[in-house]
Amino acid sequence: MIEGVQRRARAVGWLVLGGLCVAPSAAADFAQCADANASAQVLQRAGKFTAARVELRKCVDASCPDVVRADCAQRQEELERLQPTILFDVKDPGHHDVIQVSISIDGQKVADKVDGLAIRVDPGPHSFSFGAPGHPVTTAEFVIHEGEKLRNERIVLVEPADGAPPAVPVVAPPPGSAWNTQRVAAVVGGAVGVAGVAVGAIFGIMASSALSKSKTECASAAPGGCSNHGAAVSDYQSASTDGTVSTAAFIAGGVLVAAGVTLFFTAPSRTPAAPAALRPAPTLAIVPAVDAHTATLWLQGTF
Repeated sequence: MIEGVQRRARAVGWLVLGGLCVAPSAAADFAQCADANASAQVLQRAGKFTAARVELRKCVDASCPDVVRADCAQRQEELERLQPTILFDVKDPGHHDVIQVSISIDGQKVADKVDGLAIRVDPGPHSFSFGAPGHPVTTAEFVIHEGEKLRNERIVLVEPADGAPPAVPVVAPPPGSAWNTQRVAAVVGGAVGVAGVAVGAIFGIMASSALSKSKTECASAAPGGCSNHGAAVSDYQSASTDGTVSTAAFIAGGVLVAAGVTLFFTAPSRTPAAPAALRPAPTLAIVPAVDAHTATLWLQGTF
């Protein structure tokens, strides 16, 4: 009742305003247009966007005064921006497309087939039902948010067992890309790990070269066997430092490579995975080894 009084009050306000702009013969049309405008505003605030659109179509009619028609047209644009839309991808248990599907929202039929077009929905929680020949009616509950556009939901129709009541409906998520977040992180981590291994190899070569140079400069500990003792000590210290850096880089790079490989091969896939009991657990072993002459990294595993 309060909403009705509010609508009438707005209509009277529009009528007073319109009395300054239109002739008395158009007062009745003005009142109807203004009332439709006021009703649309009340419905929109209540989240009944579909009903509000019906009222706005009345007041954008050419028979309505320009001042009301312009206001309603502006509200139509706002409602078009705010009203959510949803798309359904309906599959049978074999994951084949099903086109002839009756779609209802809260018991109200809105489509008789899946045609790839978005369906306008009021914001809020709704019950969706899907009926197709040879399948039980499948239902799903979704909360639709204001301004949400082109939401995509996959519905899988479930065949009932012989003599059993219809199975609980299954709503499957839309297929995701094989390159999900985990696999992207795996590739990035693995690339950084490979770079670390490369750095380890470079410093290992530098360490080996410095040690060889040190031995050349100081070939023997016997008196007179060290032609350049200061340079030999400096090169030996460089070899030791480079060897330490090489070992650390090899270890860090190896760990990142191992983590990247493990993350990549354990990332969820779009294809059905084998039961966990039948899948071997991923294993990986890394053994870095660096000395003054060589730098090696052993990597082996099963996935």
